[in-house]
Order: sequence, then C-alpha cells, then structure tokens
Amino acid sequence: MLFRDSAGNVRYDFRGKLSFSWPRRADQTPLNRGDANYDPLFAFGYGLTFADKVSVPKLSEEKPAAGAAGADGVYFARGALPTGWSFATSPGVNARAIDRRGQEDTRLFTFNGGAMQSVRLTTNQPLDIARETNAELSLQVEYSVRSAPSSVVTVGMEGVSVPVTDTLRSSAKDSWQTLTIPLRCFAKAGADMAKVSTPLVMSTSGQLTIAVSDVRIASANVPQDRCAF
Repeated sequence: MLFRDSAGNVRYDFRGKLSFSWPRRADQTPLNRGDANYDPLFAFGYGLTFADKVSVPKLSEEKPAAGAAGADGVYFARGALPTGWSFATSPGVNARAIDRRGQEDTRLFTFNGGAMQSVRLTTNQPLDIARETNAELSLQVEYSVRSAPSSVVTVGMEGVSVPVTDTLRSSAKDSWQTLTIPLRCFAKAGADMAKVSTPLVMSTSGQLTIAVSDVRIASANVPQDRCAF
C-alpha cells in the first residue's frame, strides 16, 4: 500500500543520495573525492533504489590506536583529558583539582598577576577541526569565576585569541556559566584550523581565579560574527 501500485509496480522509489563521502574508519578524515587513495565506505552520491541488489557493508566500530583522541569534540570532562593531552601552566599560575559534580572533576586556576600568564590545553598531535569550523561549531568552556579579573583576559586557540574580560567580570561569583566562542572567530584571526595543537589558551597579566569543569567543541545557537565577550 505504501510503495507499490495496484499492478505491483513501485510507486515511490528512493531518490536520496549522499551529499558527502562516508568514511570507512573513524580516523579516515579528511575524506574528499579526488583525494589520493580515496576509499570511503559509501562514496559521494551513493544511494540505492528498489531495483538495486547489493550487500551493504558494515561500519567498523574499532577505535584507532592513535590519532582519535579528542575527535569526539570532548576535550575535558569529568576531570579527565584525552590520552596524551595536558593542561600546562606558566609561572605565576597555580592549578589544583576540585569537586563540582564529582570528585576532582574540575580544575581551579589562580593567576597571581605581575606578568603575562597562561593556561594551555595541549594535544599529543594536531587536530583537524576545519570541518567543525565550516559547520559553525563553537568552543565551549564551562567556568565559574571565584575572583574577578583585574586585567584583560583572552581565550585563544593556535596562536590567536579573543577578549573575554567583560564576560568574566559580569559573571556572578561562584556561579557556573558557559563561555561559547564560534570557531570561525579563531579562523578569521588566522588560526590554521586543520592543525590545532593548542585548542584552548587562557591568558592574562592580572589576577584571576577561575574554575573550569568542561571544554568541548559543540553546536550552539550564537552569532557567528560575535568575537568579543
């Protein structure tokens, strides 16, 4: 009744086609037509009709031994970092684990001031988040200001940064907030989004105490041209 007419012929055939190349493995990115050794599970333009008689291949569930850390967009959560990642602090910054939702699932950073200081989230190998940038995803940081900044604060990625001073100063003390920065802000400032080794850098020359519980790349309903906070 749904697909065939009274004569048994297909009334409404399938017409959908893939608008992108579906990878064969979790680490098979980037993947585009014309690339050397192009070997997707489903090629660009793939699509079946009722007349096709094919055996559809299965998607591998194996996780690559290396190269996939952080590929799910979660960079810091539940107190854990992807394998090989680390928080690095410059002289003048103290860091310690504290509790939010669970035991030691949050980092408390104290910037003591007097010189430029930074907290850097570093990866064991560069990330390619060019597609996420084109898809208008954002860097999201869940934070709680414990002591308001005394000077300009920036949040950066791969050598470029945006100001976040006003947002941090206006945040209610000890309350949890989410800072959302479009990835396009970093791309427009000159960051190579296909080779990101430092997906988060927070810097200030003043004093600041701030807790961070989550860092991720995710979709958010924010203006893509707003790059000052």
